Amino acid sequence: MSAKFWLVLLLLLFTSVACVPGSPPPTTTGSTTSHPPTSPVSPTTIPIAPICPLGRDRCPDPTLTPGEIESNATTPQAVCSPTAPARDPKRQLTLTQERAVLKQYGIPAGTKVAEYDHLIAYWAGGRSTLHNVWPERDGADKVKKDKLEGRLFRSVCIDHTTSLLTARAVMLTFWAYW
Repeated sequence: MSAKFWLVLLLLLFTSVACVPGSPPPTTTGSTTSHPPTSPVSPTTIPIAPICPLGRDRCPDPTLTPGEIESNATTPQAVCSPTAPARDPKRQLTLTQERAVLKQYGIPAGTKVAEYDHLIAYWAGGRSTLHNVWPERDGADKVKKDKLEGRLFRSVCIDHTTSLLTARAVMLTFWAYW
């Protein structure tokens, strides 16, 4: 893989780790001060992804869909367990939510959409909100993105070779991994 790929990945990882609201402060060696654990009480938004080079019709608009995660989806154990929400077959959006997504993107009602896609995958704690769902209209792109999310799921939840934060950073720039 190219040096540019790794640079972008490291930058996204650093940004996502450093900017996640509600994350505990960094610890310093030798410090005797203990901080109580923090737990966010509201959903967390994540850093905005760079603009996708594939074009507006093939990617989410980062100003409309920056990504949003559930506040309790902070560890692989929380998202990878058999009872995690990603296993719920009723995770689809309601018709009202679908209409709101189309309206947000200025797309006429009734337009064919390949999938109302979660920028941060549902299995990774992505919320079903306007901040995390976008109208993916290209069927071939849907297949590619779903395969990437499947590989990330396996890497995080089965093989334990990728951190949840890294997987989320990859999802923000999914087009770079095709």
